[in-house]
Amino acid sequence: MWQITGTLVRVKEEQDSDFHLVIADSGGRTMILEIPAPACISSSPFLPSEKYVRQLFTSDFHPSSSWQRPDVQITVKGVGYFDYLHGQSGVAPNGIELHPLLGFSVGGHTAANTPPSPPAPRPAPISGGAFTVHAYVVPATMPYNAYPALYAKTTPGAACSASVVYSTGRSPASFDGSSRTVGNAGLVNWTWHEETSGSGGTAKVACSYRGRTASATAAFTVIG
Repeated sequence: MWQITGTLVRVKEEQDSDFHLVIADSGGRTMILEIPAPACISSSPFLPSEKYVRQLFTSDFHPSSSWQRPDVQITVKGVGYFDYLHGQSGVAPNGIELHPLLGFSVGGHTAANTPPSPPAPRPAPISGGAFTVHAYVVPATMPYNAYPALYAKTTPGAACSASVVYSTGRSPASFDGSSRTVGNAGLVNWTWHEETSGSGGTAKVACSYRGRTASATAAFTVIG
């Protein structure tokens, strides 16, 4: 069992339903982390931890079949496993992975592998306190036929919805901007297939938290 801290640079859900994570150190060296789908595990002493980590990671990052690039620090704990080299994204030179992950946390804290005790009730917000939203698109400049992601950064627990409008006035047919709850990392995201030849567009995020609302916009450019 190993515990490491690094920057989560890429993540996506693979065809076998595993979450494929790529983590990097300060020198840019990368390795793979894998969170299997609990439904693929018939029985294991690790199953409770695996279910908890999968649920926690999903709540924070909402992985999809397209690459997302959170660029946040995480601490993970998992079983060392040597895979054979077959061109995996982010693979270490010797093929070492943490697979499966059995603990996960955002930041440099100890990676939890068991559900925490129920949190104490949060106090009502202080009058005049700030509630803000920051929105950005990754990549902000993209080619035609790309699969970008719209990110909102705001208070954990906030409910956010989103919309995207191209310069042509159309919205992406594949974009689902329905309401999502912001995870513990303070991030929530939506993805779409960029299928227009317009020059770009604007994404808008609207969030609410304990009776307060805030919104933000982000522009993006389409080339080619």
